[in-house]
Amino acid sequence: MIILVIFALALIIFSFLKPKWAFYLLLALIPFHAFLFTTFNELLNLTGRSSQILASWKEIIMFGLILRILWQIVKTRKPPFKILFVDKIIALLFLLGISTMIFFLIPLKSAFWGFRFDFEMFLIYFLARSYVWKKPEIQKSVLIILSSAMIVALFALLQAWFLPADFLTHFGYSSGVNWQQAIALPAYQTIGASNVVRMQSFLAGPNQLGSYLLIPIFISLVYLISAKSNKLKLLLTVYCLLLIFSLFYTYSRSAWLAFAAGLVVLILIKIKQRYPLKTFLITMSAIFVVLIGLLIFIQYQPFGIKFADVYINHQGSNLERFSRLQASFETIIKTPWGLGIGQAGQAQLHSMSATALISENWYLQIGVELGILGLIIYLLVIYHFLKNLWQTLKFLTGKFGHDLSLAVFSGFIVLSLHAMFLHTWSDISTALTFWFLVGLILTQTSTKLQKST
Repeated sequence: MIILVIFALALIIFSFLKPKWAFYLLLALIPFHAFLFTTFNELLNLTGRSSQILASWKEIIMFGLILRILWQIVKTRKPPFKILFVDKIIALLFLLGISTMIFFLIPLKSAFWGFRFDFEMFLIYFLARSYVWKKPEIQKSVLIILSSAMIVALFALLQAWFLPADFLTHFGYSSGVNWQQAIALPAYQTIGASNVVRMQSFLAGPNQLGSYLLIPIFISLVYLISAKSNKLKLLLTVYCLLLIFSLFYTYSRSAWLAFAAGLVVLILIKIKQRYPLKTFLITMSAIFVVLIGLLIFIQYQPFGIKFADVYINHQGSNLERFSRLQASFETIIKTPWGLGIGQAGQAQLHSMSATALISENWYLQIGVELGILGLIIYLLVIYHFLKNLWQTLKFLTGKFGHDLSLAVFSGFIVLSLHAMFLHTWSDISTALTFWFLVGLILTQTSTKLQKST
C-alpha cells in the first residue's frame, strides 16, 4: 500500500512538472490499461484500496494536470483557454447532473461513478485545451496514438491466428467467457454459444477494442488519401489493413456499421471538395447499390443463414438488445425528469446494483439518468461539437492540421453513431484518446470559433 501511495504521489509530481509528457504517457499506455491492471493486480495480489489506486493511475495523472492548470490560473489570473459556447452547454449539463444528485438523494458512490462515466470525456477535452500545443508536439501525440494502436492490432491478430483462446489466463484473466462483477476480466469472449472467439487484444473486451480501433483507422485513412509519397502511401496502406483486419475479428457489429458509415462520410467530403455535384451524386448512388447488394448476397447465399445468425444476429442477442432499448424508452416516458446521475449504465455495475439498467445506447442512458431535458442538452453539445469541428476544416489551412481536423470530424461522426448501439464513452481507452484529439484540434482554432459564435 505504501509503495502504491508513493507511486501515486510521483505521478502527480511528474504530471505537474512535465504536463506534455504526462499526456504522452496517457496516450501511450491507455489502450493497455485493462491488461496492465489485470496483470499487476494478479501479480501483486492487490485488493481493496490498493487495487483502486492501481486502477486510478490515469485519473491520478489527470489530477496532477489539474493542479498545474490551477496554479497557472492563479499565476496569470486568466482562464487557460477561450470559452466556447459548447463549453457553457457542458457546464449546464454538469449542473443538471448535480441537481439530480441533490434532488433524488443519490448515494455518493453512485453519483461518483455517474459523473466519472458521463463527464470524464469532457474533462479530458478541457485538459487538452488548457495547454498550448506546438505543431511538433501535436505530431508526436498523433504518432504515439498510431504506434500504440499498431501494437494493439498486432496482438489482436496474434490472438486470431496463432495464440490459444485462453492465452490471457496466464496474465490474471479469468477463464470464463462472459464479464462478471467482482472477478477478473474474461480471457476471451465468444459469439453466443458458438465457438467463434471475439478478439479483444489488450482492451477490456471486443466491443471496446472495436471503438478504440476506429480512431487510428480514420486518422491513417485521411493521411493515406492525402499522402504524396508512394512509400508513405504503401506504409499507411499496410497500417490501415492491419487495423481493419483487427477490427473485423472483434465481430463488433456496432464498430463494423460505424466504420462503414465513416467511410461514406469521408468519401463524400473528399468528393465534395474535389469534384462537381454530378460526380458526388453518382458516387452516393454507387455506394447505396453496393450496400444493398451486399445485404442481399449475405441473406440468400448458401452460407447466408449461418453467417447472419452468428455474425449479424449474434445468435439471438438482438432480442436482448431490443428489450434493453425498450426498457430505457419506457423508463424515460415514465420518469421524464430522469432517475438521477449514476442510475444507469456502467455506473450501476460499479455500484454492484442487482437491477442495473444497461441501455445499449449512450443517448438513452443520458435520458434515463438526466431526463428529457438532459438528453436535449446533451444532443445540443453533440451538435455544437460537430459544428465546431466542421468549421476547423476551413480555419486550419496547413496540410497536417487540416488532415487531422478531417480525421477527428469523421471520427466524431463514427463514434457518435457507435454510441447509438453501445456505451461507447464508458471505455476510457476510446474516450481519452478521442477527446484529447478533440481538445487538441479546437485549441488551434478557439479564437476564430469564439468570434464565429
